[in-house]
Amino acid sequence: MFINQPYDKNLFEKVFILCWQTWKTRNDIVFKDIIVTTSKVVAIATSYQNEVLLTDDVIEEGINQTTPTTIGWSPALNSHIKINFDGSVQGNSVAGGYVFRNHEGNVIISGVKRLGRTTIPTAEAVALRDSLVKAKEQGYHNIQVESDSKLVIDVVNGRISTPWRLLKIIQDIKNIARSFSSISFNHVYGETNFVADAMAHE
Repeated sequence: MFINQPYDKNLFEKVFILCWQTWKTRNDIVFKDIIVTTSKVVAIATSYQNEVLLTDDVIEEGINQTTPTTIGWSPALNSHIKINFDGSVQGNSVAGGYVFRNHEGNVIISGVKRLGRTTIPTAEAVALRDSLVKAKEQGYHNIQVESDSKLVIDVVNGRISTPWRLLKIIQDIKNIARSFSSISFNHVYGETNFVADAMAHE
C-alpha cells in the first residue's frame, strides 16, 4: 500500500500540488463559473511541480557551493503569447501536444492530437502547426514558440534541410507564421518544456 512505502518527497509534492490545483479548479467552477478541462488542471499542476523541483535543485546546489545552472521556463513578453509544443509515444501510438501561456505564465489554451503510428518528429511538427492554426484563429499577433525538439526548431529556422517526411507540414508552418506580426522559434531544454510534454503524454 502507498501509506506503507518509504517517504518520497517528490511524490508527496506531486500529490499535494495536484490536490491543491483540483480544489482551486473546483472553487473556480462553483464560485466563478469558470470551466477548466482536466488537461489544463494536469498541465498547471505539472508546471507548479516542476518549478518546485527546479527551485529545490538550485537550493541544493547552493548548499553544495557549486555554481547553479538556471534551467527554467520564463513567461512571454508583454503583449506576446508563448507556445510550447512536444510529441510523445505511448505503446504503439504517437501524440503531439501544445500549451499557450500569457506574460503572467497562466495557461490559456492547450491541445493534444493522437496520430497513431508515426514518428516523434512528425508528431512534434503537427503539434506546432496545430498550435499556430489555433493562435491565428484566436487573433493573436505576437508569438514566441519554444520546444525541446531541436530538429523541428532548426528546420523551421532554416538551419538544416527539411526531412522529406516533414516537407508538407513545415511548409504549412512557414505559411501560417507569415500571418503574425512577430514570431520566433527557439530551442529550449526539456526541463522547461514540461507542460507541453505532459499534454502530449495525456
